[in-house]
Amino acid sequence: MINKEDDPMGWDKLIDELNSAKIYIDNLIKEMNSKGFEGEVYYKAQITNIYASINRAWNLRNMKDFDSGFADKFVSGTEFPKDIP
Repeated sequence: MINKEDDPMGWDKLIDELNSAKIYIDNLIKEMNSKGFEGEVYYKAQITNIYASINRAWNLRNMKDFDSGFADKFVSGTEFPKDIP
């Protein structure tokens, strides 16, 4: 697992992904409370953003050397985890 002391860049990326998920969730709740349900397409897009951030936080938690091949790993990191039952 990434930790702040041994891999500060990886740690920052992990925290960024968790913060992104939180921001997406907070914004969706605010919008739904103020505007109501805006339709399935909009809701699906927002939920997709939330899942992508959470999935990356999980899937990239053990990644080392964030400069090497990060773009490819970032994209594949959005997939649903295979190691959570």
